[in-house]
Amino acid sequence: MKAIRCIIVGALVFSTPGIFGHRINEAFTTVVWNAEANTLEVSHRLHLHDAIEVLSNNADLDLLENRARLALYAADHFLFYVGEAELCDLEILGAQIEGVYIYVYQECNMPGPPTRVGILPTFFNDKIANQTNDVNIEIGGQIKSLSFSAGDRVQWLGL
Repeated sequence: MKAIRCIIVGALVFSTPGIFGHRINEAFTTVVWNAEANTLEVSHRLHLHDAIEVLSNNADLDLLENRARLALYAADHFLFYVGEAELCDLEILGAQIEGVYIYVYQECNMPGPPTRVGILPTFFNDKIANQTNDVNIEIGGQIKSLSFSAGDRVQWLGL
Protein backbone atom coordinates (compact mmCIF):
# COMPACT_ATOMS: atom_id res chain seq x y z
CA MET A 1 0.00 0.00 0.00
CA LYS A 2 2.87 2.42 0.82
CA ALA A 3 4.48 1.65 -2.52
CA ILE A 4 1.30 2.61 -4.37
CA ARG A 5 1.05 5.90 -2.43
CA CYS A 6 4.69 6.70 -3.24
CA ILE A 7 4.06 6.03 -6.92
CA ILE A 8 0.95 8.23 -6.97
CA VAL A 9 2.63 11.07 -5.09
CA GLY A 10 5.70 10.84 -7.34
CA ALA A 11 3.56 10.89 -10.46
CA LEU A 12 1.68 13.96 -9.23
CA VAL A 13 4.85 15.83 -8.30
CA PHE A 14 6.58 15.19 -11.61
CA SER A 15 3.49 15.83 -13.74
CA THR A 16 2.78 19.25 -12.20
CA PRO A 17 4.73 21.89 -14.14
CA GLY A 18 4.24 24.64 -11.54
CA ILE A 19 5.93 22.61 -8.83
CA PHE A 20 9.35 23.48 -10.23
CA GLY A 21 8.74 27.23 -10.06
CA HIS A 22 8.47 28.00 -13.77
CA ARG A 23 6.61 31.27 -14.13
CA ILE A 24 4.10 31.71 -16.94
CA ASN A 25 4.80 34.78 -19.08
CA GLU A 26 1.49 36.55 -18.75
CA ALA A 27 0.12 40.06 -18.49
CA PHE A 28 -3.36 40.67 -17.15
CA THR A 29 -5.58 43.63 -17.96
CA THR A 30 -8.88 44.60 -16.36
CA VAL A 31 -11.30 47.00 -18.03
CA VAL A 32 -14.17 48.27 -15.87
CA TRP A 33 -16.98 50.69 -16.71
CA ASN A 34 -17.39 53.32 -13.98
CA ALA A 35 -20.99 54.58 -14.42
CA GLU A 36 -20.60 57.35 -11.81
CA ALA A 37 -17.66 58.96 -13.62
CA ASN A 38 -18.60 57.86 -17.18
CA THR A 39 -15.14 56.39 -17.66
CA LEU A 40 -13.58 53.13 -18.73
CA GLU A 41 -10.93 52.30 -16.15
CA VAL A 42 -8.06 50.13 -17.34
CA SER A 43 -5.42 48.48 -15.19
CA HIS A 44 -2.57 46.40 -16.57
CA ARG A 45 -0.73 43.99 -14.26
CA LEU A 46 2.74 43.22 -15.61
CA HIS A 47 5.42 41.09 -13.99
CA LEU A 48 8.40 43.17 -12.84
CA HIS A 49 10.93 40.76 -14.35
CA ASP A 50 9.26 41.06 -17.78
CA ALA A 51 9.07 44.85 -17.52
CA ILE A 52 12.74 45.12 -16.63
CA GLU A 53 13.66 42.82 -19.53
CA VAL A 54 11.71 44.97 -21.99
CA LEU A 55 13.03 48.33 -20.77
CA SER A 56 16.59 47.04 -20.35
CA ASN A 57 18.26 44.52 -18.11
CA ASN A 58 19.32 47.23 -15.67
CA ALA A 59 16.10 49.28 -15.48
CA ASP A 60 15.30 50.29 -11.93
CA LEU A 61 11.52 50.55 -11.75
CA ASP A 62 11.76 52.29 -8.39
CA LEU A 63 12.77 55.35 -10.44
CA LEU A 64 9.83 57.47 -11.58
CA GLU A 65 11.39 57.96 -15.03
CA ASN A 66 11.49 54.20 -15.68
CA ARG A 67 7.91 53.69 -14.45
CA ALA A 68 6.87 56.48 -16.81
CA ARG A 69 8.71 54.76 -19.70
CA LEU A 70 6.90 51.52 -18.87
CA ALA A 71 3.54 53.31 -18.72
CA LEU A 72 4.20 54.74 -22.19
CA TYR A 73 5.19 51.27 -23.41
CA ALA A 74 1.93 49.84 -22.02
CA ALA A 75 -0.11 52.60 -23.67
CA ASP A 76 1.56 51.89 -27.02
CA HIS A 77 0.90 48.15 -26.71
CA PHE A 78 -2.78 48.22 -25.75
CA LEU A 79 -5.32 49.06 -28.44
CA PHE A 80 -8.91 49.56 -27.29
CA TYR A 81 -11.64 50.32 -29.81
CA VAL A 82 -15.26 51.20 -29.13
CA GLY A 83 -18.29 51.09 -31.41
CA GLU A 84 -17.39 50.80 -35.07
CA ALA A 85 -13.60 50.81 -34.78
CA GLU A 86 -13.15 54.16 -33.03
CA LEU A 87 -9.89 54.09 -31.09
CA CYS A 88 -10.50 54.98 -27.44
CA ASP A 89 -8.11 57.72 -26.32
CA LEU A 90 -6.84 56.14 -23.09
CA GLU A 91 -5.09 58.58 -20.78
CA ILE A 92 -2.21 57.31 -18.64
CA LEU A 93 -2.91 57.90 -14.96
CA GLY A 94 0.21 56.33 -13.49
CA ALA A 95 2.11 53.20 -12.51
CA GLN A 96 2.91 51.58 -9.19
CA ILE A 97 4.80 48.56 -7.94
CA GLU A 98 3.13 45.99 -5.71
CA GLY A 99 5.18 42.93 -4.84
CA VAL A 100 6.44 41.26 -8.03
CA TYR A 101 4.05 43.21 -10.27
CA ILE A 102 3.85 46.69 -11.69
CA TYR A 103 0.41 48.11 -12.38
CA VAL A 104 -0.21 50.67 -15.11
CA TYR A 105 -3.47 52.63 -14.93
CA GLN A 106 -5.35 54.28 -17.78
CA GLU A 107 -8.84 55.68 -18.33
CA CYS A 108 -11.07 56.96 -21.09
CA ASN A 109 -14.01 59.36 -20.70
CA MET A 110 -17.13 58.30 -22.58
CA PRO A 111 -20.74 59.51 -22.73
CA GLY A 112 -22.03 56.05 -21.83
CA PRO A 113 -20.99 52.41 -21.61
CA PRO A 114 -19.79 50.91 -24.89
CA THR A 115 -21.92 48.24 -26.53
CA ARG A 116 -19.08 46.89 -28.67
CA VAL A 117 -15.33 46.88 -28.03
CA GLY A 118 -12.23 45.71 -29.88
CA ILE A 119 -9.10 44.86 -27.96
CA LEU A 120 -5.50 44.01 -28.83
CA PRO A 121 -2.83 43.89 -26.12
CA THR A 122 0.68 43.14 -27.38
CA PHE A 123 2.71 43.50 -24.17
CA PHE A 124 6.14 41.85 -24.45
CA ASN A 125 5.15 39.78 -27.53
CA ASP A 126 8.23 40.96 -29.42
CA LYS A 127 10.61 40.16 -26.55
CA ILE A 128 9.30 37.13 -24.63
CA ALA A 129 8.47 33.75 -26.15
CA ASN A 130 5.09 32.26 -25.24
CA GLN A 131 3.79 35.55 -23.81
CA THR A 132 0.03 35.62 -23.22
CA ASN A 133 -2.03 38.70 -22.51
CA ASP A 134 -5.37 38.13 -20.79
CA VAL A 135 -8.11 40.75 -20.55
CA ASN A 136 -11.25 40.86 -18.40
CA ILE A 137 -13.94 43.37 -19.36
CA GLU A 138 -16.63 44.26 -16.82
CA ILE A 139 -19.44 46.39 -18.17
CA GLY A 140 -23.04 46.43 -16.99
CA GLY A 141 -22.52 43.63 -14.49
CA GLN A 142 -21.18 41.25 -17.15
CA ILE A 143 -17.61 39.99 -17.17
CA LYS A 144 -16.09 38.74 -20.40
CA SER A 145 -12.57 37.39 -20.86
CA LEU A 146 -10.21 37.27 -23.81
CA SER A 147 -6.74 35.77 -24.22
CA PHE A 148 -4.11 36.89 -26.71
CA SER A 149 -0.78 35.55 -28.01
CA ALA A 150 1.79 36.91 -30.45
CA GLY A 151 0.37 37.40 -33.93
CA ASP A 152 -3.25 37.72 -32.81
CA ARG A 153 -5.51 40.37 -34.31
CA VAL A 154 -8.05 42.63 -32.64
CA GLN A 155 -10.82 40.64 -30.96
CA TRP A 156 -14.30 42.16 -30.88
CA LEU A 157 -16.95 41.74 -28.21
CA GLY A 158 -20.58 42.80 -28.13
CA LEU A 159 -21.56 43.87 -24.63
